[in-house]
Amino acid sequence: MENNTPQLHVPSRTLLTRLSIAIGVVCVLGVLLGPTLLWAYNLQRAGNQMAQGLAWPEPRRSDSLPSVANNAALDDALARLAAAKRWRPQHAYAYRLAGQIYLARADWVRAASELERARALASDEPLIAWEASLAYEQMQQVLDAAPGVPMLDTIAAGQLAAPGQLVRSQFCNETGAASCYLGRVRYELPQATDSDGARVARDAIFLHPPASLSATVAVSAETPVLRVAIGLDPVAHEWNSDGGSFRVLARDEAGETEVAAVTIDAATARAGWVTMYADVYPWAGKTITLRIESGPGPAGDPTDDWFAWGDLSFISRDAAAYAPLKPLDRMISAWQAAGQIPALFLQQRDQALAAGRADSAAVWERRAELLSRFS
Repeated sequence: MENNTPQLHVPSRTLLTRLSIAIGVVCVLGVLLGPTLLWAYNLQRAGNQMAQGLAWPEPRRSDSLPSVANNAALDDALARLAAAKRWRPQHAYAYRLAGQIYLARADWVRAASELERARALASDEPLIAWEASLAYEQMQQVLDAAPGVPMLDTIAAGQLAAPGQLVRSQFCNETGAASCYLGRVRYELPQATDSDGARVARDAIFLHPPASLSATVAVSAETPVLRVAIGLDPVAHEWNSDGGSFRVLARDEAGETEVAAVTIDAATARAGWVTMYADVYPWAGKTITLRIESGPGPAGDPTDDWFAWGDLSFISRDAAAYAPLKPLDRMISAWQAAGQIPALFLQQRDQALAAGRADSAAVWERRAELLSRFS
């Protein structure tokens, strides 16, 4: 009798082995290529959104900065770029594109941060260094034009609070022990954080710990940050100071609030000026009592603490944010990394003059002067 039952085809062992290998290869390729594909997908989507969100000047020049055409599109682009960074965190391109978005938004600090990350990952790419320099240049322009309100005389004329215990100082007089704690000085010191050793002379208020000085000030919304440089008298560098602690406090009808504080150890005190920023923007438009306070160092010993408060000025919040980044130094460094030399900048100047762009020519000439001076 004929058997009509369908026969099942059983794959051979060889075929099963080949299928297993093929599946394994696909899985391995998926693991290896998946992050790259997802990175590329998110970059492509980000690029599409940036095309909608960014506007570039026409004609676009080497130092052109973008502006915002569609903020929502740029928000989406940043989200896509964040995803791209997660899939390939060691690739520079997503960071560079994010830097361009922050350039358009005039968020110079974030732009510089993203572009510096891109530079670190692609150190041989001069265009990224050039774009970073544009962010630092904008910061430096803010600093160059930043309004400053000198406060040294106002605070020096304030109310002193000091103990009735004598300390060694050049200001002690017949009026009593408190006179030893306060005076006017001029110190010439380097910045503690600078390696070049260049000395900066500043008029300052000598305020020996433990003492404070209070003054009534009006806070402006345009310049609400008190900039201070703390320095130890050069003659005291060989003495026994263990450093000092320094605070800025603001008082209104609701009470007193600490707005800035720094403790300086002995080594840092001897290195030079230490800059501090006290932001009193919450009191903008009001009159407050501003108090500066000198205290002893980490060991709690005020011996030989001949400290003074210099560079007392109210500045803008932007200037306070940009100054610690040292944008001039970073701009010069980025220019050099981009392969720029003064002669190239002067060529750009000449081309701008030939095209009738006098303002642009002046910018290129200034760049050439700065690069010549600081190279």
